[in-house]
Amino acid sequence: MKKLLLLFTVVCAMNLISCGKGNSNEKGSKQSVDQSKEEEEEVELINYENSRMGFTILAPKKAKIILDNDFSFITSQALSDGFLDEVSISVSPTYTDFDSLEDFKKDLETFAMNEIIRTEEVDNGYLGVEKLNKFVRIYFEIENFRAEVTTPENFQSLAEKIAKSIKSAK
Repeated sequence: MKKLLLLFTVVCAMNLISCGKGNSNEKGSKQSVDQSKEEEEEVELINYENSRMGFTILAPKKAKIILDNDFSFITSQALSDGFLDEVSISVSPTYTDFDSLEDFKKDLETFAMNEIIRTEEVDNGYLGVEKLNKFVRIYFEIENFRAEVTTPENFQSLAEKIAKSIKSAK
C-alpha cells in the first residue's frame, strides 16, 4: 500500500509539472541565459549506476531516489525553493526497437501530453523534446532503455546532457 501511495504521489507531481505551474518570474533574455548557465553549473552531476535494471546515467549529486524497482527508476533534485523547479529523471526498460526516426516520433506522439517540438537521431539513440509551458521533457531512447528528463526550460541543455548519457550496463 505504501508503494502504491508513493507511485500515486509521483504521478501527481509529474502531472503538475506537465501543467507548467512553475515560477512565473519573467527576466530579460540575456540575463535569463546568463543566469540559467550559472544555475546549470550549480547542478553537480555524478555517474549513477543502477545494477538492478542494468544502466548508467548522469544524475544530480543531490538528487533523491523516489522509485527504484525492476521496471522504473525515478530520481529528482529541487533547483530552488519552488515545488516544481526540479530536475526529474525517469528511466524505464523499452520493448520497442524503432526502425527509423519517424517511428520514434510517432511513438512519442501517442503518449506525449504536449507537442513534440524536435526529434533527431543522435549518437546511439533517438532524442525527442516535448514543450510543457515553462518546462521541457527530453526523451532519449537507446536499445534497452528510455530516459525522460524534465526540467524548467532554461535547463534544457542540462536535461539533454543527462538524457543522452544513458548507457546499458549489461
